[in-house]
Amino acid sequence: MNTTRWAGLGLLVLVLVLFVGTAFGDPGIDAETAESVDQDVRNAHDSTPWIVVAQAVQVATAPLAVLAGVGLYLPLRRTSPGLAMVGLLMLVLGGLITALQGMTGMSMVMTSTLYTGGNLVPAGSEYLLGVVLALTAVHWATWLSGWAVLGLAVAAFGYGLSWRTRVLPRWSGWLALVVGALLLVAPLVAALWVFFFAWALGALLLLVWMVAASVVLLVRAPRVESEFTEAGASPGR
Repeated sequence: MNTTRWAGLGLLVLVLVLFVGTAFGDPGIDAETAESVDQDVRNAHDSTPWIVVAQAVQVATAPLAVLAGVGLYLPLRRTSPGLAMVGLLMLVLGGLITALQGMTGMSMVMTSTLYTGGNLVPAGSEYLLGVVLALTAVHWATWLSGWAVLGLAVAAFGYGLSWRTRVLPRWSGWLALVVGALLLVAPLVAALWVFFFAWALGALLLLVWMVAASVVLLVRAPRVESEFTEAGASPGR
């Protein structure tokens, strides 16, 4: 199977992974009051093991991002090597950050289990509660930064593959730029919750772009590969 089809399949699976991780992998622990944190921690414990399954799926973002990134990089590198490299690095970095978010979420759930049931440390330990809160801060930071980086990757690849090459249709380039702009402000959610709506729209459009791009890549794979063969640089080699 050539790398263009790999890119299409990788993006399609990446959509599913991002959806599952976002919808079901969040432990839902918010540091508001002592009572609410305690209840959130117990709720996270009660959601085991399904939440851990979702978080394990989320960790798979890293290898899928590499697979899809390489497949998107190859047809773009001839016309825009710099843009192709930016897209590849941002997509791989976004995948790694999202995988770290999944692993942090797993740690939160495991610590919540110890906090609720007790083991080496007594149940209800303030020490364990502090560990959960520290992990919550890391989980929140990876959520904010991961989406922003993925947005930059989509903007770079979408612009390049739509306007620098004819691999993707022109409209997908505009959509990719909108996705990048919306997700770039995602970290501002930490300051003002109104930016949450920008993130929500950006995340939805990112998934739409990935699905559309994956379908186009799978359909146009033979033509893209033939162009590489004619240029003497087939990405399947």
